[in-house]
Amino acid sequence: MSGPEAVDEKITKLRRKERIAQLEVERVVDLCLEMSPMADLLDIGTGSGLFAEAFAARGVKVIGIDPDPDMIAAARGLVPAGSFHVAAAEALPFADRAVDACFMGMVLHETADSDRALLEARRVARNLVAVLEWPPPMPTDPPPPARRFDYEEIDRMNFTCIWVSHDLSILSNVSERLMIMYLGRTMELAPTRDLITDPLHPYAKALIAAVAIPDPTYRRPIPNIRGEVSQPIDPPPGCRFQTRCTEVMNVCAEVEPPLIEAKPRHFVACHLYRSANSESST
Repeated sequence: MSGPEAVDEKITKLRRKERIAQLEVERVVDLCLEMSPMADLLDIGTGSGLFAEAFAARGVKVIGIDPDPDMIAAARGLVPAGSFHVAAAEALPFADRAVDACFMGMVLHETADSDRALLEARRVARNLVAVLEWPPPMPTDPPPPARRFDYEEIDRMNFTCIWVSHDLSILSNVSERLMIMYLGRTMELAPTRDLITDPLHPYAKALIAAVAIPDPTYRRPIPNIRGEVSQPIDPPPGCRFQTRCTEVMNVCAEVEPPLIEAKPRHFVACHLYRSANSESST
């Protein structure tokens, strides 16, 4: 198959629901915006404009580049709010510090020179270079190791890595800090050891209680959680977790709790700790 039919098939694969769910597109965009608020962003290797579309929906001015003219034509049609150009990651046609952030979504492993591509992204970005890639290879998990960076390569590139996963047993071994999110909002953020050994938020406590223990004699406690997950497109007012929390208060249904530093370097978004801090300061 070649020509327009082949392009359409490629776009369909890039935008299939299963892939969008696997990439956790909205969650990745949330993390990028929390790390560094931005007015404009360069999406390097934009493909069909999947991530460009998500950033544009948040009010970010998006520029996309890709070496494939067919993908650029598709992105222009699918994301009319963006500005798209044919270019390679290793030779970005932009001035130094031209945009607030550069984003590379599942593309760095495909570049001919990953070091050069990173240098170019760092040159063009004023504040943030965000790189999304599969985690280092596991023996049986797709995609194949050729499409992943190993730990040695990650260290050599001097990355600050964000691992997006639902598996706390893995994250606790590869990360220095943990961020617990629920329906797109940060519930807790702390050094990994502190969060695992002394979780503060009711949701974090339930997640950690549910982690499997490799001991057949261990009887896991039932997580202290109730109800069903709310719809992300129509979350409840106030705290996103209040419909499932066993420690819910009236204020939880009315006011979204801010992320506060409950302990040194340990942040939580929960009215339980906001109330405690208020009482201790009066």
